[in-house]
Amino acid sequence: MLKIPLKISKYISSRWMAEKLVIYLQIDKSATLINWAGAPQDYGLTDLKIGKPATEQVNFLDGMLTAPHIQVLPFVCLGKKAYAEIHIVPVDNDIYVLMFDVTFEHEQQQKMQQQGNELSILTYRQSQLLERH
Repeated sequence: MLKIPLKISKYISSRWMAEKLVIYLQIDKSATLINWAGAPQDYGLTDLKIGKPATEQVNFLDGMLTAPHIQVLPFVCLGKKAYAEIHIVPVDNDIYVLMFDVTFEHEQQQKMQQQGNELSILTYRQSQLLERH
């Protein structure tokens, strides 16, 4: 197995992080927001308040903060055509909610799905024409 030098690993991580819009929320066990960093407004989270319940400020968190293991929510729509992959990560007595921008990936997936749908319709129509003749 190839072992990547720490310097290279840090470089890859910094490049990846620079290309992804990342924010994090730090939440305590009582679901209170205790810290955050990044640009939450890019995800439609415009008025985060430390010391207030996180589930009241971020609607998709309701019912999601009690699991003892990491949860990943792919393609969560946040704001105007912004999509994030949400990682809910319990660490010690806190819960970290990490949001990674996946808007481009979502758009690509939508395009591929549309192309697949169009191909299915075309194939169906072609088979109907062949049956008629």
